[in-house]
Amino acid sequence: MSRSSILARNVVYNFVSQLFLIFLGLVTTPYIVHKLGNQAYGILSITLTVSGFMSLLDIKISSAVIKYISEADAQKENLQMQKLIKVSLTFYVMVGIIGAILIAGLTGFFVSKVFKIPAELRGVSYWIFYITAFVFMVKMPTNIFQSVTMGLKRFDIYNKLNVFFTILQLAGSIVLLYLGYYLKAIFLWNGAIAFVELAVFAKAAKNLLPPIKFQIGFEFAIFKKIFNFGSKMAIHNICTTAIVNLDKIFIGIFLPIGFLPFYVIPYNLAQKLQIVTSSFVQVVFPEASGLYGLNKKDNLIELYYRATTYLIIILFPLAVLITIFAKPLLYFWLGNDFAKNSTFVLQVMSITLFLLYSASMPVTILQAIGRTGIIALFGIFVLLIDVIFCLVLIPKFKINGAALAFGFSHIPVTLWILQYTHRNILHIPLEAFFSRLLKLLLLPFGILISYLVLVKIFISSPLFTVLFCVIGLAIYVLLVYFYVLDFKDRQIISSHLAFLK
Repeated sequence: MSRSSILARNVVYNFVSQLFLIFLGLVTTPYIVHKLGNQAYGILSITLTVSGFMSLLDIKISSAVIKYISEADAQKENLQMQKLIKVSLTFYVMVGIIGAILIAGLTGFFVSKVFKIPAELRGVSYWIFYITAFVFMVKMPTNIFQSVTMGLKRFDIYNKLNVFFTILQLAGSIVLLYLGYYLKAIFLWNGAIAFVELAVFAKAAKNLLPPIKFQIGFEFAIFKKIFNFGSKMAIHNICTTAIVNLDKIFIGIFLPIGFLPFYVIPYNLAQKLQIVTSSFVQVVFPEASGLYGLNKKDNLIELYYRATTYLIIILFPLAVLITIFAKPLLYFWLGNDFAKNSTFVLQVMSITLFLLYSASMPVTILQAIGRTGIIALFGIFVLLIDVIFCLVLIPKFKINGAALAFGFSHIPVTLWILQYTHRNILHIPLEAFFSRLLKLLLLPFGILISYLVLVKIFISSPLFTVLFCVIGLAIYVLLVYFYVLDFKDRQIISSHLAFLK
């Protein structure tokens, strides 16, 4: 199988797996919430949040492992891989132990002081936090073995195992609830799954690697290398986490809490576009790291161009559908109140996130070549600008102001990082790059927008609207296939269609 076909296969594996997991969550969540009740489900959510914050201790070493394993594999440097895994595994074991001690040590404070947990649930809450500490300690080293599978570009193995353990975890939880068990049993099940997941991913990574041993040890030079990379990515990660939550906090400060669902739900809906982006980024990152390690700049530029083109081609129709049909979508999904209050938010978010996600490849390339300092600055600038716009726009325009603040803070800085990457890394004029893309994509984009606007104006029946939208998407796919894609692209698609048969 050619390298392009392998990349395409990995993207498909990522996308289908993430889509399936989202569907699985949507289907199972109502049953779990109903059986547990709001208060018990709230405790479950709190422990996941605490565990998520503790995960910031990993300072994105997993991203460094993916990058440097990809480079070492491309250069056939087995000894370097041995050292990377040894140092990274040692780090994650330590982080797992420290995080577990912190969670367990703060349990009394969390249960009795921080969170408003009913008295009748405090006893079980202590158990749950202690089990969460154990799960955290086990899951941290699992990150290394998952990163190895991704660094070696075996996304088929990573996604199959990830989906399998998610299904196992959810299925076990549902069976336990059906049999009358409660929170403690569910968390014990999660702990058992985490332990098995560690063992299985370790075995999978060992089978993929050359004959090396998983050892605990420390080498300062190796740790300094992965720390310099990971710590800057961690800054970006912290800024991104803050940006995702700050607008909601400001809404809660400036507006009645009842406004928050009208912002959060359309935001979360528009953010589902990210499954397309992450499907590409997870695959492109190790591939670009390997090409950079081999000093194959021309191949790196071709990878960047094709990945960006494919990403925009897939994101565009989804974003356009959400933007044009935002009001009827919200009306039929959540009712008239959401259609009235959330339409503008959904439209602004879908446009902003389309532009932001379409420009995700420059960040991926910078990450692959180790320019993580620029990515950290990118996150800091966006955070500062977002805070300023939130303070100015939310009191005046309410939740619409929060959506505008998100757009105004992201779009200018995204254009800046695009310009930086093209000028300083790829040495391709940004104007020439987008001019080339526009010539290819203007026809299918223009036809799709015109067609969907006409459907919105002239078709009133929901059933016929869906039918005509499907027809419009089919026309768009045909235009892209015959007008935009080149012979190499069609060969890759044909090989995958043949594989499906």
